[in-house]
Amino acid sequence: MKRNHPSFEPLVVTVGLVLVLAGCGPKSTEAPPAGEQPAAPVATDASALLPLPQFTSCGSTDHPLLPAKWVATALLQDFFHDTLTFGNFVYDESAGAFRFTLTDRYGLDADFLATTGGRLYVLSGGEQPSFCALATDQTPFTVPSRDWLDSGAVCVGQAPILERDQQWWKTPSGVGANWIWYDVQNQRLPFRTMYYAEADPKDPVPIYEYFTFNYFPTFKEVASTNLGEILAMCQGAQQDRSGTAWDTHALRRLLASHAYPETDADTIATVQNWIPGLSECSSTGSLPPPWPDQVQGSVFMTAVSFDPNPFPTRVFYDWTRRAQNTTLYYYPP
Repeated sequence: MKRNHPSFEPLVVTVGLVLVLAGCGPKSTEAPPAGEQPAAPVATDASALLPLPQFTSCGSTDHPLLPAKWVATALLQDFFHDTLTFGNFVYDESAGAFRFTLTDRYGLDADFLATTGGRLYVLSGGEQPSFCALATDQTPFTVPSRDWLDSGAVCVGQAPILERDQQWWKTPSGVGANWIWYDVQNQRLPFRTMYYAEADPKDPVPIYEYFTFNYFPTFKEVASTNLGEILAMCQGAQQDRSGTAWDTHALRRLLASHAYPETDADTIATVQNWIPGLSECSSTGSLPPPWPDQVQGSVFMTAVSFDPNPFPTRVFYDWTRRAQNTTLYYYPP
């Protein structure tokens, strides 16, 4: 049964399958004067409608269990800062350690090793670091578990993103929900995450949970890591913790420590080595490509509240008539 408007008003974001049928050429015409009544959306023949996105049942409702050793790269969108951060992650359960390296276009260069014992070390020297210093023995950035889901997590269904089949999992987070998309074609390893709210400073979590949207271009199991060797070096080094004050607010200070808007060629080269194919915008002030004058789209609208499942949605947009129509459907119907 179709309902045009849900009985509640959740904040929604467009996450999911998007298909676009466009027309009218590259140059937009001027919209009608502001005083005119907007026209209704252009009538569309039913045979020309794009199909609504659909879920299939989850192949397994067991929580995805990550490997005992893995590496990943990530694009991380902060809750507050408007710049994109890039991450390189290494996890080793046997070493009880998690290494995370953060950088951006503007010179941010941060390399850390967190341990299951609660310690956070600062590293430098590249993949095989030559320097290690203890930042704190009460790290705000914990080692992740192999199960990223809460006990109340639910697999809504499977649907593709970027033509790759994904399991859509929602997990409770206060009054909202965190979303994790697991790549069915890649051992059900994480593909994207969306966190409802910034982490509580009183409840330390892994570094990626301090960002709202995370996309993992690579995520793979590995046979071995060098984290045990690095940790041994750190534990053997003479440490001076005097004056150390690390908490979750330190991440805010860290992310603000770069040289924006001056770009840094070395960190850009580092990121492109982590994520081959990632390229610079044509200019600092580059704008997104303009939409065609008329667009039809089918999308999933994903609420940040826990109870509703993503809504299969059809959107019609007509710039020339200053009209847009959005119809949400319930799933399950």
